[in-house]
Amino acid sequence: ITDDAIWTFDFDGYKVVDQETAQIKAMAQEWAKKIVSGSTIHAVITGRTGAGKTHLGAAVIKEVMRASNYKIACSFISYRELLEQLKFAMNDPEARKAVTGSLMAEIKKTDFVVIDDLGAELGRMEENNQATPYDVDVLTSLTEARLNKATIFTTNLSSKQLKHAYGERVFSRVMNGTKGNIAVFKTTTDKRRSPV
Repeated sequence: ITDDAIWTFDFDGYKVVDQETAQIKAMAQEWAKKIVSGSTIHAVITGRTGAGKTHLGAAVIKEVMRASNYKIACSFISYRELLEQLKFAMNDPEARKAVTGSLMAEIKKTDFVVIDDLGAELGRMEENNQATPYDVDVLTSLTEARLNKATIFTTNLSSKQLKHAYGERVFSRVMNGTKGNIAVFKTTTDKRRSPV
């Protein structure tokens, strides 16, 4: 993760400002219940920057841990940070062993994972960017390993942009099992901004 404040995020602290935020919070709470009961759902939270996608992903983790009496292993992964660590480790044999071996293995086998900010590594999508072959390979490896494990993806990208950026194969694996588990922020504005 890149911000330790994530560990303070919970459902009580999530700002409900309209019907959309109330509805998506309720969906996330339902996902937490399903995961605790053993469901291996996949879910996607997408929409504008600052709508609360990361907050809700972290809140689901916190609730799953609490409700399972800390018996369900959970991980929160900033996708952009993961890629940076993997690329940094390429030139350091010890770091490569730790990051590509232990860390990636842990992400693949953990009971429940939130992969946060998928697509942030691409920059502005108005530029019609595509992921590098290396980035696609990393995401393919993760999504294949997590096909039957509870996973939430957060992203600013639409379905069309996800498919364009990563290809049909990765898109199919991200969307695997998401029927009824897709939350889209369409109208919620950036909660982090204050008017100047």
